Amino acid sequence: MDLNKATEKTREALSQAQVIAVKNGHQTADEPHLLLAMLGQDNGLAPRIIAKLDLEPAVLAAQTEKLVQQIPSVRGSGVAPGQIAVTRELNELLVRAADEAKRMDDEYISIEHVLLAFLSGGKTATRRLLESFNITKDRLSQAITAVRGGQRV
Repeated sequence: MDLNKATEKTREALSQAQVIAVKNGHQTADEPHLLLAMLGQDNGLAPRIIAKLDLEPAVLAAQTEKLVQQIPSVRGSGVAPGQIAVTRELNELLVRAADEAKRMDDEYISIEHVLLAFLSGGKTATRRLLESFNITKDRLSQAITAVRGGQRV
């Protein structure tokens, strides 16, 4: 994914995902790190969309934090957030997010495209978590439409 095609909030979430990984002693940033970062954005789009689904973003964030805690950690000399690698799964998620942006005729990859991408592809732990909250691609698409209206990114 070309980061120049990502919105500022998406780039911030990716950066924060790396910080979360470093703080937890993880060698790579993965999907749960990114979802947790997105849910933690002040006045962010992800919490607004989740709330539109009649769910409490803080509850989903707490469950996502549990996923992050299940990732094995490594102790020793740390890695700076800007130097941490991303997993193959996270790279694939970002490619799917770019595909979602194209499908929606958007010029930039935004948080809503990433949310939709979590629900496509393989049955990752993050996807299973979202589905356990009855978040489906159809319901999510409806919530996104309600939040953003007819606006394009």
